[in-house]
Formats: sequence, structure tokens, C-alpha cells
Amino acid sequence: MVLPYMILVPLYIYPNATSWNPLYESLAAYPNTTFNIVINPGSGPGPNPLPDLGYIDGIAKLNKYNNSNLLGYVDANYAFDPPSALKAINQISTYANWSKADSAQHIHVNGIFFDDAPIYYSDFAYGYMKNISSAARNMSLSTIVFNPGNLNTSSRYYDLADYLIISEDTFANLNETLLLSKTPRKYRKQTALIIHGFNATKEEQFHVVQKFLSDGFGGLFITTKAHPVEYFSFSDLWSDFVSIIGTIVGVGNRKDTK
Repeated sequence: MVLPYMILVPLYIYPNATSWNPLYESLAAYPNTTFNIVINPGSGPGPNPLPDLGYIDGIAKLNKYNNSNLLGYVDANYAFDPPSALKAINQISTYANWSKADSAQHIHVNGIFFDDAPIYYSDFAYGYMKNISSAARNMSLSTIVFNPGNLNTSSRYYDLADYLIISEDTFANLNETLLLSKTPRKYRKQTALIIHGFNATKEEQFHVVQKFLSDGFGGLFITTKAHPVEYFSFSDLWSDFVSIIGTIVGVGNRKDTK
């Protein structure tokens, strides 16, 4: 489901006793803001029917928040070949079965984040992505995100996904003019952006977030962390980033957290 102004969270941080606390605090502080949170125990759900106890406890806690929407990570392998599609569908099935395997703990995801999605259109690539995204929806995993991460991504893929991430790049490489020209306004609410290596001030972050949301883009993630560890710890400006979007969404009952 496409909602106005969601926060995308590639949560590749291992859930120890305190490592996910900034996210729990943000979920509590901004209950009217949707967080699409990517869960990735092991380049996918991992080899077992359930993830380890750290993930079980962490996911169960995330699912207590009404504004958390969990997405299982699946590598689409650029729509490369049929065996890759079969592997993707098997991983989707594992995610779908989490709730059955441990229903008491409320272990479940609500959708799938397809990383390494294809950029260019071909009948084969489109059919591949239609096959695996339909498999997810048929298993009641209804939120579908494709991450090609490239401005040249074919608009045909908007037909299949709730969100396309058309830019996953550093702040230094951000080209707003090109981004706007490559994304017709009718698609922007389905478009999300990932910006890493944000080496600027919180005031500059405020203006960047405001600008992209006012331009109509539907989802955003910004982190100060740089490649190759950009998703393995929270941004130094995480709380400021969340508060900007939370305020724009119009949260009237913000809760202070300690």
C-alpha cells in the first residue's frame, strides 16, 4: 500500500539488547508515521525456518507498533535466470511461514523488499519480477518494494511494485534536477530514495527532506554513514531525520522518549 511520506529503514543491524533502540523510540514518538523496515537476517531469511532468537525477539517487539511495516529482504539478482527466481520464491515462502512457525511471538513480515531489481525493461525481466512479486502477494505479503537504485529504471516496473527505489547513492552524487526529470510526477508517490554518506549539517538535512517530499516523492532514507557500512548502524542524524518527516506527516501527539 502506498502511503504519503513513509520512512524506509534498511535495518541490517544485528538486534542485540540495545542496537534497535533508536528505531523503537522513533516508532513510539511518531505513531502516525509509517516505517517500512527491511529485515535481513542473512541475505534473506536465513537457512532455517525461523531466524535466531535475537531476531525473533526484535521482530516481535517491532510488530507491537502499529506504524511498523516489516519487509523481508530478498535478492532479485537483477532478474538474471530462472534458478534465481526459484530461490527468491523459496525465501518469500520462508518469510510467509514465520507467523505459522512461531505464532506465539508474533513473528511476521508484511511485504518483501526486492534488492538488485532490474533497471531496464525486457519481457523476460518484467515477467521474472511479476512472477516473484505475485508470489509474495499470493502469500499475503502485500507491500512490494523494488530496489534497482538507478535513475534509468524503466517506469514499467511501477505496475508491479508499491515503491521503486530509483536512487541509492551518496549525497555528493545527488542530482536533484536529473532526479526530477527522470521521475514524472504521476510516479513520485511510488518513488523512494536512499541517500548515504550524508556529510552535511542537520539544517541541510532538513532542507533536503523538505524539498524531496514537497516534490512529491513518497519515501526516503538518509544516513550519515558511508559505504561499505552505511546500513549497519544508525545515522548520526537519525533522530533529526525522523522528526522532520514525523512533523510533516502532521503528528499532533508526539510522545517524548528518554
